Amino acid sequence: MVTQRDIQSLTKLIAPTLGKFQFKRDLMFEVPVAHYLKGFAFDRSGFDKAMFYVEAFIMPLYVPSDHISLLFSQRLTDNGSQIWFYDTTKRERLADALRNIMVHQGLPFLALVNDPYDLLERVSELHSNLQDMWVQVAVAYSAVLANQENKAGEMLQLAEAKIQEQISELQKHKITSAEHTELLQQVREVTQCYAQGHKVASRLLRSWELLTLRKLGLTDFIDSDRSE
Repeated sequence: MVTQRDIQSLTKLIAPTLGKFQFKRDLMFEVPVAHYLKGFAFDRSGFDKAMFYVEAFIMPLYVPSDHISLLFSQRLTDNGSQIWFYDTTKRERLADALRNIMVHQGLPFLALVNDPYDLLERVSELHSNLQDMWVQVAVAYSAVLANQENKAGEMLQLAEAKIQEQISELQKHKITSAEHTELLQQVREVTQCYAQGHKVASRLLRSWELLTLRKLGLTDFIDSDRSE
């Protein structure tokens, strides 16, 4: 199976040529990191020891998570194939091919979102299912940060309703989901803060960005000039 060391041998060749990118574990990401973690995730396949996939992803850090979320992602393809094969003897050639695809497919995708306004405007380009629970949460939080007074409250309500709907469906099958319960509590907390004002809710969401980065072990890459 392709190892983490193999992946890092590729990212070491690619990252310096793409500009401000760093690599850690199976990730290559833009630095410094502010409100979004944007980069490339290498997914090592369990079906073939040499096979892997590459996803360009945009992760809103204000949606708390203890793992890399590929909610907003695009799998990189070469001549229609999503599959890449690692070969030690052809590592430089593979790195060149990946770099080319990243430049022409990946970087334009990453450029879609630089702030909450972008996510709100381009969410349909980022995900095919706008009714997805996590998409609705990300959109609602983005509306809060963008201070969309006519939308934020409504979107938070829609997100809460979607989560409750999912919980009810799980309960029909006697399934309890701590993840759903925690997410519901978070949305309600944002809603309560937003009722006190945009700045109060924004401070909460910005604090969650730092929390997410700590959980991901990426605090060394925080933008020292990140705005609150």
